Amino acid sequence: MRFALINDKPTEAMPGLVDAVCPGCGASVIAKCGTQKIHHWAHKNIRMCDS
Repeated sequence: MRFALINDKPTEAMPGLVDAVCPGCGASVIAKCGTQKIHHWAHKNIRMCDS
């Protein structure tokens, strides 16, 4: 996903960001910031969330 909530504010993924939650289900997400794909957020646990 492109945006996650940090302190209730939509935030794009960047290296080093923590304590983010999914705006759809409220689960914890982590920033994926590699060199092959655009930066994005992913759920920490395997979870289906169709936000």
